[in-house]
Amino acid sequence: GARPVRMTAAAHDGAVALVSHVPQLLASTLLSQAAAQDGVMDLAAGSFRDLTRVASSSPEMWTQLLLA
Repeated sequence: GARPVRMTAAAHDGAVALVSHVPQLLASTLLSQAAAQDGVMDLAAGSFRDLTRVASSSPEMWTQLLLA
């Protein structure tokens, strides 16, 4: 369940960027780079899929979130 955490709006924005937005950008970049190279995705296994799973999220939604 959720639990309230008291912090300023600026601290909240920084924390959300660190635990949500940065991982999304890293996963998307990693998947994009791997997919662009011949044969790399043939070697990708479970841990790679786990790491890049969030990259399958809507690019349009993430564009809106990152530009907000």
